[in-house]
Amino acid sequence: MGSRSLRRQPDPGGGSGTLRRFPMFTVPFKVLMKMTKVEAHEVLKERGELVEFKQSMGQAAFVSHQWVSVHHPDPEFKQMRVLQEALSHVLDDLTYIPLDSTSETAVPGAKPLHVKELRSQPLFFWYDYFSCPQLHINRHHLLNAIDSISEYVADSRFFLALCPTVVDTNGSRVLTRKTWLHRGWCRMEKACRELSEKESWIMIKSSRNIELKIIGGLAELVSVGEGSFSVDDDRTKITPVLLRAVRRKLFLLLERQDLVGYRVLLNQQPVLLRGLSQDYVAVLPSFQTDRELELNDTLLAVAEFLHENGFKGVSDRDRAGWSPMHYAALRGDPRLVRGLLESRADPNRVTKKASHRLVLPIWTPPLAICCAYKHHEAARLLLLARACATAPSLASPMYCAAAADDPEGVRALLDARCNIYQQNLAAVTAVEAAASYGSVAALQELEAQSTSELDTKHSLHMAMLHDGSAEIAKKLLDLRANLNDQSFDWCKRTAFVRLLCAMSQLQHRMGKVSQFSRQVYHAERATPLMFALLGSHYEGAEVLIAAGARLDLRNSRGWTAADFVRGQRVPDFLSRALKGPGPELVVHCGTSQPEPEHLDDGEGCDGYVEVYF
Repeated sequence: MGSRSLRRQPDPGGGSGTLRRFPMFTVPFKVLMKMTKVEAHEVLKERGELVEFKQSMGQAAFVSHQWVSVHHPDPEFKQMRVLQEALSHVLDDLTYIPLDSTSETAVPGAKPLHVKELRSQPLFFWYDYFSCPQLHINRHHLLNAIDSISEYVADSRFFLALCPTVVDTNGSRVLTRKTWLHRGWCRMEKACRELSEKESWIMIKSSRNIELKIIGGLAELVSVGEGSFSVDDDRTKITPVLLRAVRRKLFLLLERQDLVGYRVLLNQQPVLLRGLSQDYVAVLPSFQTDRELELNDTLLAVAEFLHENGFKGVSDRDRAGWSPMHYAALRGDPRLVRGLLESRADPNRVTKKASHRLVLPIWTPPLAICCAYKHHEAARLLLLARACATAPSLASPMYCAAAADDPEGVRALLDARCNIYQQNLAAVTAVEAAASYGSVAALQELEAQSTSELDTKHSLHMAMLHDGSAEIAKKLLDLRANLNDQSFDWCKRTAFVRLLCAMSQLQHRMGKVSQFSRQVYHAERATPLMFALLGSHYEGAEVLIAAGARLDLRNSRGWTAADFVRGQRVPDFLSRALKGPGPELVVHCGTSQPEPEHLDDGEGCDGYVEVYF
């Protein structure tokens, strides 16, 4: 079946609102901002503070979050206070919500979210403890509410991932952006958003660190079923919700004639649904072969694959610059990869354009795609077919395996004579990639396979810029990473990187501030601790301070580590770490150089200022 036939498939699901099995109860913005404690659905409903949301009323915002304790989502009002402060900061102080660094650098032309879009209509917030039955639970109503989550997400103009760094009520664990991404329910909600018509979402890491996510990055290419669930049976509850979202998105892409998006989602399903007892969703009629044409199982798989993807042959390329072999590598089906190789598909053919949906750059080979998604058997078939594991690329196979935290993939590539320190085209090694994505298992494999002490120079900077977790900080310190290193040089490594960083600095000076521009603006002579605090990676920052990170060092702008959190609410454990054993911390700015006056976001200083937490 060709691409024209693909475009004519109707969506039998209809609109999302008609599929709600339980009303979309929300709280108005004014009610949310006056709260001093998080109360259950039934309590708010009895007081008349819940509103059944309709599109004609305004705009809905879906709030995804982790529960701080087993029986209550936020007993000490820590997360909700951050949400209130973040909303006040956005609506009162900002013109736009900036892009996160991955979206800004990987998606040319991506735009930040103008705050006027939040102000344009009344806001209503969906939050599970408010919006779903909690007390004296009517199980039928609760299951219906759970089954309607994908519809709630689809009907929400905004999706807020509320994941500040907070300590749970027992003091036994720290909740962060990374633990939010690890939770199965949060993964499901995030997946529903990315499968909705709107796709983009807002991450709230602190009251001042708020970013717009257009794409998630390799670190967020996660399988919902492999997330953490308190109750294992919850996987059976979320499976139909996720499948319905996938099916609706496939039909939406066909309706829009977005065949590239359709092919990406169609073949990404084995990863998205990994860990769930369900095959991928197919929306086209079954492939019918000519009775006179006899095909073995392998060639039949290829014929079916070409049919459902709208390709005429194995050498085709679509307008995104991807061939059938690239989409087969994305799916990871060994039988399919073997059949394409038998049909003389080129195992070293690279993509001609970047895939923003998958955060894979131009010139990505099929082997790298397999490594990014942990498709081990398919990767081995490509290696046996002489796929080059060392060809220069931005997304080299070794970079992808390290970023995916896949020790088995790393080991297979090293057996294929890859070099641990081979740089990709952005001059990033596998060690630095593993550090950036918090890939502790991959880093351990690199250490085990290294014939000498692992070179971790600048890896701690990369880790605190991106992942920022305590685990990766501890691992790199165990590997003798330089705790107070001020020689970070990534911004100067290649001509392309120098140009990118120079343009970002210029935009920053002209008032176009983003997370990436702030990283570049402050990079020279910055320490890993400065990067951790700049990114609101407070758990990693505490590890560095406990290990002896110096608080008196200054970057080229004259900022100390404490300057990056001045005027912000931070967790008690970090407050204590920054204060040390002495009296309450007072920071002397001295010769500190604040950002240009028109860029001051509350972090500039003049003389002595008290740092409050």
